[in-house]
This record gives sequence, structure tokens and C-alpha cells, in this order.
Amino acid sequence: MKDYTTDNPVFSESIKILETTDPGHADRVNVTTQQLLENTLFLYQELRERIEAVLSGIASDLEAYYTSEEVDEKIGVIPKFKIEVVDTLPASEISEATVYLLKSGAESQNLYTEYIRANGAWEKLGTQKVDLSGYSTKADTVKGAAMKDAKTITFTRGDGTTFDITVTGTTYGNMKGATASAAGGAGLVPAPAAGAANRYLRCDGQWGVPPDTNTTYGNMRGATASAAGAAGLVPAPPAGAQGKFFRGDGTYQAIENSGVLASATAPSNTNLLWIDTSKGGITKYYDASSKTWKTTAAVWG
Repeated sequence: MKDYTTDNPVFSESIKILETTDPGHADRVNVTTQQLLENTLFLYQELRERIEAVLSGIASDLEAYYTSEEVDEKIGVIPKFKIEVVDTLPASEISEATVYLLKSGAESQNLYTEYIRANGAWEKLGTQKVDLSGYSTKADTVKGAAMKDAKTITFTRGDGTTFDITVTGTTYGNMKGATASAAGGAGLVPAPAAGAANRYLRCDGQWGVPPDTNTTYGNMRGATASAAGAAGLVPAPPAGAQGKFFRGDGTYQAIENSGVLASATAPSNTNLLWIDTSKGGITKYYDASSKTWKTTAAVWG
């Protein structure tokens, strides 16, 4: 066997294959393999040429751009300017990368003239006005305060100077009491005199003793068939009356066991009239002789 190659491969969209009637000779067997190789070589050459054309175009386009090193180099040569405020232009140690703001006395410190040193001489750039009208100065701001005395507060400004403010108009008189014909007036509560610990301030402005100091109360008085009762404390129930209730006559009495009860089961209280809801609401009474609940007779009007 030998190696096969070609410098001018020809691409074919069809490939010959062996049939059963073909003789088994190398010329017929190799024709299929040869065409497959030429197709591969042809496609490889086409792909390589197109890639080279694209790379050539990219390289041509990149020639118009700087590399990162070139960009850093160009930025490095740009002078880094700074600003410095001066009272007079310097005569030595002058930086050509500094803009000097020369103070002008026309408007205190709000007006500056800009200078820069170029080619050994001063160049005037212009005049800059800084508007500080909306800002507070140190003399306008307060950084601290302290009480000087009971009515005076001392404030310290930002520039270290101080000023005092005296609080006035804080003296008030006592309230004016009301009379039968005139209203009173607002004011301080008058000081109570010694010995007035149990007294209360009245609307007339005086400290007085409440008119009713009797806090001892008796029990209520029960009502009768002919006389009403009187208000008072509820009397203490005696021992054994825990199941009784307080009555209007002032006594503790047991509740009478009578009435009507509607339920599905028979009640334990045999003094009740039982409405048996399990039987459709039939009314029953307890027969003591037979000890059973019996249906009441119908009553017709």
C-alpha cells in the first residue's frame, strides 16, 4: 500500500461504490476512498482561505485602534492640573500644571482671577466668582450653647464668638377664682397653707374641706308591700345561704322550684312542667303516686 495525496483536489457531490459484478481490482476499490479524501482536502482548503481572509480583515481594522499600552502611554503624558488659591502669584517653585486662583479684594473672598504659568510667563485665564450667598459663614452658625444663669443662655458661634439670649415673660400669677356672677381666670394653682393637707382647691380659688365627709354607710332597707326600701350596702349573707339569692325585702331566700322546661330528656326537678321535645313538644307533668311523667290532658277553648 502507498500514501495518496494531491495539491489540486476536485470536489464531487457523488461517490462511486462497488457492485457485485465489479472485479476486485485496486483501481476500482481505491476510487471511492480517493474521492472521499479529495472532498476532505477541498473543503479544508476552502475553509482555511476564508478564515485567513477574515483574520486579514480584522488585522486591517485593528490598525486604526490603539493597544492598551499605547492608550496608557498617551494618557500618561497629559498633565494633571490642580487648583491652588493664593494671595499673591508665586515667584518660585511654580508648577505649570497648576491653576492659581488669585484672591481679589473687590468682593472679599468671593472673586478670584485665574492664572497659569506657560513658557516662562503668567497667562491670565479669566475671572471666577464663587457665589456663597446661600451658605452660612462661621459667624452665622452656632456650635454650642450653655445656661449662663436661670434666664440667660450663652451661644457659641462657629468662629468662636458668643452671644446671650435672655428669656423673659415667664412670670405668671395665681388663678382667679369664680364667683356667683363672674367667671374666674387662668393662672397658677395657689400654694396651700400649712394644715391644708386634707383640703381641695375649689372653683373660687380657695382651699376648702369637702362638705360631705361622712363615709360610713349602713345596710339597705328592704321594701314591704306598703313601703319602699332605702339605699345602702348589701347585707352580708349568713353561713349556709350560698345557694340563695338576695330579695327585694332585704333577705336571702331560695328560688322556688317551679316553672316550665323544654328538653328531650326528663328533668330532675319534678316541680317543673316538662315539654318533651323528643315527642314533638308534648306537655308532661310528674305524677308523684306513680313516680312517672304523664301527658297532660288537652284543653280546648
